[in-house]
Amino acid sequence: MPPKKHNKGRPKKKNSGETGKPKEEMTQLQKQEAQTAAFEQKNKLYDVTMKKKDKAKREARIAEAIKLDKERNVAKWEMMVKHFNKKLNVATGASSTDDHE
Repeated sequence: MPPKKHNKGRPKKKNSGETGKPKEEMTQLQKQEAQTAAFEQKNKLYDVTMKKKDKAKREARIAEAIKLDKERNVAKWEMMVKHFNKKLNVATGASSTDDHE
């Protein structure tokens, strides 16, 4: 069987535009770029609002942590003072019944 001959009909139309794409696809590309730009704009706005919310949450969390830390430190110091007083009482020979009264 002889090899198939190429179709020698009408020559193909060349695509318009610099990139070799037809004009319709160029408008689609432009639409897509516009959508992308709008989406990015929306994302930036969302990011700004979320950063503000996150910052407020973070500050609240930090304030809560500082408050809890202070409470823990106070409790720790009270325990240390009690312990020190007990040792001091034992060292000076004071009766340990004074604490229970």
